[in-house]
Amino acid sequence: MAWSSALRSILLASLTLSCVIGRDGVAGKVIDLSFSEAEAETRQALVFFAAGQDRALRALLESVSSFSNSFVYVYVDCNHANSKDMCQGASFTEDNLPRVFVNSVEGGIESISGPPDKAVIEDFLEFRSSPVAGERVIFAESSSHVSDLMQKGRHVVVKHFITSCVHCKRYKKHFEQSSTLFGSSAPVEILFVEIDCGKLSQVCRNNGVSSYPTIQFFDANNNMQMEQVRARDHGELTTWLKEHAEAVVGTSASTDAVVQEIDVSDLADDVLYSKAIEMANANMLDETVLYFRELQVRHVPVW
Repeated sequence: MAWSSALRSILLASLTLSCVIGRDGVAGKVIDLSFSEAEAETRQALVFFAAGQDRALRALLESVSSFSNSFVYVYVDCNHANSKDMCQGASFTEDNLPRVFVNSVEGGIESISGPPDKAVIEDFLEFRSSPVAGERVIFAESSSHVSDLMQKGRHVVVKHFITSCVHCKRYKKHFEQSSTLFGSSAPVEILFVEIDCGKLSQVCRNNGVSSYPTIQFFDANNNMQMEQVRARDHGELTTWLKEHAEAVVGTSASTDAVVQEIDVSDLADDVLYSKAIEMANANMLDETVLYFRELQVRHVPVW
């Protein structure tokens, strides 16, 4: 794992310390590694960087290692001769240690801020280990699709990305997690949209995007005026949106009332089905329900 461009290979400090039984019924290993060995580790890992041998910190790592065997649990002693120079090169000091990092398949290398805490660490590992239930992110298929979304009378938050961007890959799940809190039943509804700037480059240029990921909020109460969003994770993104997005003026509190404005009564069954699938693929759940509901009403079984 490439912790930074300054990190270089050095010697192995020590090997396996202990094992405990994980939540999935198998042992989760706790190992002592040098900085370079931690950098070279190819498996998903939770890594503690510490100033010396701290019994309480090691006990915490052993306790957390029961979470799952899908991660390896690593302790790096920055005072050890084989790690000291590398730790200094990474700006690790007595004052800012211990530090906790996670290296996962989908998120890459991420720092867990704050003092090491078991509940916080396990929550983060759970976040990286499980799919987001009920995520509502819409993938923009075309520039016209983006225009349609901007004309729905709802707030829109957009994540601009390119497929080669490592930070975009890390941010994807944070964006999905935040989307679950702003659905049609929430006090403020917000559409969450992903735009692939490799495919919709003109849309991204029009939005002034020059780095990735770029998060922008479009305010339905202000003629879709755009504002840049700076948020490192789903917690910061959710907080920012709650502070800046107010209920849209002049809209019904019920999303059902909005979608019912779409007249589906004259549509043929095959058109209804096609529209329902189209809306489902776009994660437009309310519209999907509208089309399927009409089909259901037409074909109620007679017993």
